[in-house]
Amino acid sequence: MFGIDLGLRTGSVMLVVKGKAVDWRVIKDKGDLQGHERAIELAKRYAYWVGKLSSDHPGVSDNVAIEEPLFSWGRKNPKAFATSVGLYVRVHDALTHAGYKIREINAKTVKLTAGSGTFDKTQMVQAYVDRNGCAPGSTNKKGQETLADSFFIALAGLKSR
Repeated sequence: MFGIDLGLRTGSVMLVVKGKAVDWRVIKDKGDLQGHERAIELAKRYAYWVGKLSSDHPGVSDNVAIEEPLFSWGRKNPKAFATSVGLYVRVHDALTHAGYKIREINAKTVKLTAGSGTFDKTQMVQAYVDRNGCAPGSTNKKGQETLADSFFIALAGLKSR
């Protein structure tokens, strides 16, 4: 099962097999595009990495769990939310057309899969460490946070089958 944590600045794709992280990529925005163009370019990168990890690990999975966009009431940024929704739709569409089976996962389910519906980013990373015996495979904090999220998105997708 692939887990995708869509992010406009930093996101990730992770392949999980038998409950363990197998391979992953952190996807960072290059920052040169906005709005619609940004969503299109990022969607291509997410779809590319799912395809690349699939070809690197043939036969492991054609299932993808994607976390649904979440409107942050604290930030109140409808423009960023609209871009996130556009990104979500484009990734979903590209992967569906490529033959992947998509599972749509909400953020609360991801947190509950990690251990508690109220987990923050630090607790999600710790839950990843507890489950895998090591920190997520990134050298920076944002990378570790998105990888922990994509891991639990994949696990939530496995439970939803």
